[in-house]
Amino acid sequence: TVFVGSVRCVSETVTDLHVWSIGPGLWAATLVIVTDAPQPAETYRARIAADLGVVHAGIEVIACEHAPSAGQRAL
Repeated sequence: TVFVGSVRCVSETVTDLHVWSIGPGLWAATLVIVTDAPQPAETYRARIAADLGVVHAGIEVIACEHAPSAGQRAL
């Protein structure tokens, strides 16, 4: 049996994260955030602590699709 449904986001979830060194003490990162209240990527970038040494962060923000409301049918 295969169940296909929608995921209801509670707030924000990092679903993919890659971090690599680009020099001594310097890091780059890419991440994907799924949320039911999307913000511009810069909002999430500003949350990365400066002392971590992340000098470049590529951020993709995906709006979460909610589960069907009462009276609607999931496929």
